[in-house]
Amino acid sequence: MGFFSGLCSAVSSVCSCIGGAISGLASGLSSVLGLGSGIAGLVCGVIKGVASILGLGEEKEKPEELGLRAEKSDKKLEDFDTYKEYKEYLDKIELTQKDFDKLEDPEKKQGYSIVGTAVYLQGINEHYDMLLSPSTFVTLAGLGIKNPEDTKTFLDKCKENRVKPDFDKLENGKLSIKEENKLIDTLKESVIDMNDSEEISNKLDEMLKKL
Repeated sequence: MGFFSGLCSAVSSVCSCIGGAISGLASGLSSVLGLGSGIAGLVCGVIKGVASILGLGEEKEKPEELGLRAEKSDKKLEDFDTYKEYKEYLDKIELTQKDFDKLEDPEKKQGYSIVGTAVYLQGINEHYDMLLSPSTFVTLAGLGIKNPEDTKTFLDKCKENRVKPDFDKLENGKLSIKEENKLIDTLKESVIDMNDSEEISNKLDEMLKKL
């Protein structure tokens, strides 16, 4: 079994224990791995970074350890009213050496990291009151929006403008003209306040030409 196949198997194993929304997000994140370890690592790092900025996770917290806690938990996200309550519950779960031993396997460690990242993504979704798929972060990275601060700038603008960043529908022509223009305008507005705004604007223009 190759590393990618083994990794997907590890994610599926943990997901079978936690179920619910977190499981769905983790499965989505694992599919990003098929794009290569570089983009997968970047996407997961950005998601954790945004969560940290929003106060949804500690900066020095390790996603793989959060994934271990989610697996060890007797409760699921759906048992709580908010992400905050769920996260506070997970933070109180103590890990033993036996738990940490699971992280010695590279595939399992990455698998737990994916699950932990899914927990952060759920918090981000709740904060912005929208369903952000992992592919959203892949598209942003392709445009040069590769750090948590710039990503948050875009998401803040989406919330302000009440826009869902559904790039899959945008690229497949499944948005109405009004929805398409609103998303593009929101992206352009947010890019002005980003690092490397000129480079990002050029990549955005290239993307729009292909629509």
